[in-house]
Amino acid sequence: MRQRRQEQTPVSPQQARKLPRAQSHPQKVISSRPTGPFSERRRFERGPLSIPYRLRFQGKELSGYTEDISSHGLGLVSDPYLSLGTPVSLHFSFGNLCYLNISGQVVFCCLIERQGQPYHKLGIKFSASRDFDRKILNSSIQELQQSPATQKTSLLNIFVSEDSFGLEAAELSISQPTLAKESPFRCSPVMSRRSSLERAELVPRLKKIEYTAAAAEARREWLSAKTGATLKHIAAFTEYPEKMRGNIENLIGAAQIPIGIAGPLKIRGRFANGTFYVPMATTEGALIYTCNQGMLLLSLSGGATTEILNDEVHIAPVFSFESVRRCRQFLQWLDRHFPEIKEKADSTTRHGNLIRLEPQIFDKNVAVKFCYTTGDASGMNMITFATEEACKYIVSTTRPQKYYLQSNFSSTKKVSFHNFLVGYGKSVVSEIVIPGSLIKWVFNMSPQDIIDYYQMVKLTTTHAGMIGISGHTANALAAVFLACGQDVASVVDSYIAVTNFELDKDNSLYVSVKLPSLLVGTVGGGTHLATQNECLSLLGCNGPGQAKKFSEILAATVLAGEVAICAKVANGTFADAHKKYGRRYRPSLFAQPRS
Repeated sequence: MRQRRQEQTPVSPQQARKLPRAQSHPQKVISSRPTGPFSERRRFERGPLSIPYRLRFQGKELSGYTEDISSHGLGLVSDPYLSLGTPVSLHFSFGNLCYLNISGQVVFCCLIERQGQPYHKLGIKFSASRDFDRKILNSSIQELQQSPATQKTSLLNIFVSEDSFGLEAAELSISQPTLAKESPFRCSPVMSRRSSLERAELVPRLKKIEYTAAAAEARREWLSAKTGATLKHIAAFTEYPEKMRGNIENLIGAAQIPIGIAGPLKIRGRFANGTFYVPMATTEGALIYTCNQGMLLLSLSGGATTEILNDEVHIAPVFSFESVRRCRQFLQWLDRHFPEIKEKADSTTRHGNLIRLEPQIFDKNVAVKFCYTTGDASGMNMITFATEEACKYIVSTTRPQKYYLQSNFSSTKKVSFHNFLVGYGKSVVSEIVIPGSLIKWVFNMSPQDIIDYYQMVKLTTTHAGMIGISGHTANALAAVFLACGQDVASVVDSYIAVTNFELDKDNSLYVSVKLPSLLVGTVGGGTHLATQNECLSLLGCNGPGQAKKFSEILAATVLAGEVAICAKVANGTFADAHKKYGRRYRPSLFAQPRS
């Protein structure tokens, strides 16, 4: 609507810092932006139009001059970066001619350099503008181009807001020019690549129906159109998508990993006592065959004995101070105020319990291990939230120079000597004494033959610099983790082990496995999902109160796999099992041609 206004007071340099104006005679440059609906720079039908603007952004007010204006959009230079698709509200005041309100949307933002300073070039496209708005705008532009004085008394107020008329960036059309002339600068190649990412390239996120079968189907259809892939089998899953909230993002379906069963496995533990059949999800042929053979041997020998030595997890934030002396004072403060710190941490969880702090000084930095018990959950998120709350209290009182919640000293999902020595999660030992006659009957060898091989392995393992010594502990753990809803990346912490073989009395073979950092849980994470919960129920480990039982079953499963693989390498049958079970054997490919 065309309305008269009083003459606008010009924006002076003293009122706000001005960004440099565009050059009056722009030179033609080759744009470094790729071609596409948001990268095509069209030439203005008229010369550049520069009027003052005020940009209100995150509670701040910035000012400068527009680079150019057309009936479809405008360009300007500003300090802040506005992401592609940001909706804006534009309030034009063209001198004493008229004022006009138009909705708009950012369609590109690239980095430039002006007078040695970095700025951002913004392209804003008008959206949902009506025909008479464009007529008023065109008329005003014509009058302003003939009157530089009127340009100076004009003003554009730009508000970054959730504009109801804003269009999605992916719906913008190249048939409507955003800018009418190339600007006298080159975009930074890095920013050009950033600003050339179109909305159509982003994975669809569907509000209010994100965790539904319809949302997963919509993403599969979008993905098939983008890549040409057929996603028939990914779509076949039985879990209700809403139950996957908190376990997955951008849901498209489920990976169908074959699940096999190994057993019987007899265990004589403090928490796991009886005979178990262990579900294992894997695509590696011969794995379950090998573990199954070891389980039979353990069961025939009376069953594996298991014992949990320790059960705690830790996280280590780091605090930086100005001197080592200040670090020592900080340690004294921690010792005096542990009750308050514990109260803050424990207030965030019903199951977690902060049991102690173990600070370590590294120069003028202090890494503080927060050690917790976490009940039946593996507890990584639990202790993160608890420690963050405790650190808010610590930082507000001690005022360190710097503080970070994660220092990497706890080495979560990484291998470290520290966790190998002191433990992380559940430290479990499983052991068995196998009669020599059984070794002879199953593997056609003596216990001494296995020990001879083990001595050679200790030598080569030492030279290789491995942490621990084992055969294939990661194999069994990964398979059970996948089947039973564990965090599969925690295999990195959990697989570190020491497998030991000794010749016992009466020519028996003593075998043990120690897992010092087994991270498992029977609540939280993926344990509530239908498939994973069924697998836990096979072991009698679904739900609260079962985590220690589950850890003992895992330790005995690893022990069975270690016995079997070492024996099969020692007696020379390792490759035979993999030829039979580990590949799709096709005799016709190896048959001799007929004469």
